[in-house]
Amino acid sequence: MRLRSRFASVVIVGMTMALGRVDQSLAQAGRAQADDAARFDARLNAWADMETGTPGERTAARAALSALDSLVLHRLDARAAPAAVNRALAALHGYEGATEGEGTQLGRVAFYSVLPRELPSYYAHPLAIGRDTVVLGIFALPGQGPARLSVYARRGRRWTRTALADRPYPLSAYALPMGGDALGLVTMESFTGGDRVDGFVRLWRLDRSGALRLQEAGRGRMVDWDAKPSRTSVAIAYDSFPAAVEAPVLGTRLRSQVTYAVRGGRIAADTVALNPWMHTVERFFSLARHGRRTQARGLVRGSDALFARVARLRESTLAEGGNGPRGEGWVSFDTNPRSRVVVRKGTDSRWRITGLVPDPGKPASP
Repeated sequence: MRLRSRFASVVIVGMTMALGRVDQSLAQAGRAQADDAARFDARLNAWADMETGTPGERTAARAALSALDSLVLHRLDARAAPAAVNRALAALHGYEGATEGEGTQLGRVAFYSVLPRELPSYYAHPLAIGRDTVVLGIFALPGQGPARLSVYARRGRRWTRTALADRPYPLSAYALPMGGDALGLVTMESFTGGDRVDGFVRLWRLDRSGALRLQEAGRGRMVDWDAKPSRTSVAIAYDSFPAAVEAPVLGTRLRSQVTYAVRGGRIAADTVALNPWMHTVERFFSLARHGRRTQARGLVRGSDALFARVARLRESTLAEGGNGPRGEGWVSFDTNPRSRVVVRKGTDSRWRITGLVPDPGKPASP
C-alpha cells in the first residue's frame, strides 16, 4: 500500500507538472498572438499616417505586410491549422471578408458603394504539391491598399517565408496543376475606379520547395473582368477600350475571353473575341487610318464604294450588338441620321463588314 501510495503521488505530481507546462505553453501562445496583433496594429497605423505615393508610405506598407507574415509563421510553427490561422487574421484591424460588393449596374458598368473582394483582405491557404504542402498568404491593406503574395514552406521543424511578391493593388490567385513538382499560379491584381474595375494578370510557377518564379507579366489592362476557374484552367472575360474608333467610357467596348491552362510545362493563354463584330470594326479603322488600306479592304465584303463610305466615318460609336452563333453583328455610329455598320461571319469563319445602313435605333442585344 505504501508503494502504491507513493507511486500515485508521483503520478499526480507528474501530471501537475505536465499540466503546468501546457498552461504555460498556452499562455505563451496567447501572449505571442497578442504581440503579433499589437505589432501589426502599430505598423498599420504608421502606414495610414503616411502621404499616399511617397517612398515612406511604400516602406510602411511593406512593414505592415511583413507583420502579417510573422503572425502566420508563428501560427504555423505552433502547428495551428489553416482555419485557426485565418481566425487569427480575421481578428486583426482592417480585416474585411469576401463580398460581391454593393452598387448599381449601368449596362456593363457597376458603380460600387461597397467594393467587391474575391478573397478576405488577410488570407492563408494551403496548397498540396506532390507530397509537400506550402501555404499561400494573400494580403491587402485597407482601402485598396498595397498587397502581398507570400509563400511559406516547412524547413525542418519550422516554417519560413520562401517567396513574396509585393503589388500595388489587391490580389486574387488561381492554382493550375503542372505535375507532381509544381503548380501554376494565375494572379489578378484589381483596382476599382469610379466607372470600371481594372485587372492585371501575372503568371507564375510555384514548386514544391516554395520557390515562386514569374513566367509572364500580364497582357495589358483588363477592364471589368470576371474569372471562372475550373480544376485545370481559369477563363477570364474582360473588356478593353477601342483605340481606333471613338467611344465614350460607358459606351462600346471590345469584349474578349482569355483561358489559361498548362501546356508543355508552362501556362498557355488562348484568347477569343466575345463580340467579334466590334473587333472587326476596330481593326478596320486601325488599318485604314494607319495607311494600310489593302489590309483594311480585306475586311470588307462588298464594293469599293462600300469600303470608301465606311472608311469616311469619323463619328463616335453609339452601340453594338450581335449574335455569335448566327454569325451576325453590328456597330452603330453617331451620324446624322444614325448609321449602322453590318458585320457577318463568312464560310471561312472570318468576320467582315458587309453593309452600311440606316440605324433603326438601339434594340435589345440578342
